Amino acid sequence: MAGDVQIDLANYDPMDYEVQQCPFPHYAALREHGPLFYHEQTKTFIASRMDIVNLIVRDTETFSSERSNAKVPTDDVETQNKIDAILAEGWPRAETMLTVDPPHQTRYRKLVSRTFSARKIGGFEEKVREIAIELIEKFPTKGSINFDEAFATPLPVKVIHYALNMSPEVESKVKWWSDANNYDLGANPSTEMRIEKAESIVDCQKYWFSEYEDRLTNPQEDILSDLTHADFDDPDLPEGQTRKLHFPEVYGIIRQLMVAGNETTTKFLNETMRLLIENPKWWKRLENDPDGIVHGIVEEGLRASSPTQGLFRTVTQETQIEGIDIPAGSRIWVVFAAANRDGQEFSCPEDFLPDRENVSKHLAFGKGHHFCIGAPLSRLEGKVAFEELGKRINLPNFSAKNTFEYEPSYVLRGLAALHLDVEKK
Repeated sequence: MAGDVQIDLANYDPMDYEVQQCPFPHYAALREHGPLFYHEQTKTFIASRMDIVNLIVRDTETFSSERSNAKVPTDDVETQNKIDAILAEGWPRAETMLTVDPPHQTRYRKLVSRTFSARKIGGFEEKVREIAIELIEKFPTKGSINFDEAFATPLPVKVIHYALNMSPEVESKVKWWSDANNYDLGANPSTEMRIEKAESIVDCQKYWFSEYEDRLTNPQEDILSDLTHADFDDPDLPEGQTRKLHFPEVYGIIRQLMVAGNETTTKFLNETMRLLIENPKWWKRLENDPDGIVHGIVEEGLRASSPTQGLFRTVTQETQIEGIDIPAGSRIWVVFAAANRDGQEFSCPEDFLPDRENVSKHLAFGKGHHFCIGAPLSRLEGKVAFEELGKRINLPNFSAKNTFEYEPSYVLRGLAALHLDVEKK
């Protein structure tokens, strides 16, 4: 039993559409099962309890992020050959912050941390607020909107476009490029979509290569210039020697920032708005005391929504977790979303409670060395967004158009649309 829902873990399939629409009863069953569940169909261990997830993500020597991408294998050799030919027109993928381990990961992250520190991101607040207000002003005085299209998607897209100092003419491409770089993460895309996304990846690479070449001779006050001219303390070099980053490394970092800077924020904004409508007392608190509750709304929204449901680790050496033998080479799916609803960590974990004492102890941004470097920016966007929404519109109602359908993925979870009836104050 998981709550009041009977779950048969023997037939659990995270790729199943119905499971993806509401995975939480399955997560509860996984937690109740024990420290790890071995998923026979995919030959993968699943970690769902908060204590076990924390143990794994903190031990990068035993549980490696390398080779951790959740790619969907295919038997369609013809399509794969077409995709490989398209990608060959660009640059090979370089693993940097997310899918390498210390000490290389630490060195890459250090190059970015100054630009994307909480202090530095705080300087973006005026611009974020300007963008949020501009979007809200486009809402009808009284009428219906798709909140995803009208606000949740364009806000982080515009912000990351600004933060990365991208050319004005490519703003319309940012979302498409971002989606292309994680199109098969926990999903099963069609052949046509795989080909389209591969073409988009190369298009994105070519744009950033042109910008990279420009920064080589015309550096600006932006992160691309910082990366282009940085002296990289490569652990593979003799002590005291440094080198410049190769373009695939520069692009790998920029790509991660571009994706992390909008995709998960969109999902979090949509879901938090849904939760506020379903729990209207917190909207009233937001209207009456924004300074006192907006932090809690943001953090609880992140905990409850967990836009990144989980990521993978590869076991580097034979080990044990609470008596369970884990062979070297095993894969572990670390489910942050399940840990974020662990009743041993959070009281009433299924409830939306922005005033809970440990509201910030969630793992929506991961933990340890691979803690999401975009977290300060996402938190800032959430804070500003709900401050301005609470100030400028009344509590919306769900439109009759809603199906509350979630996009098909077991790694990234978010509403496909959120139709609202809104009224400005």
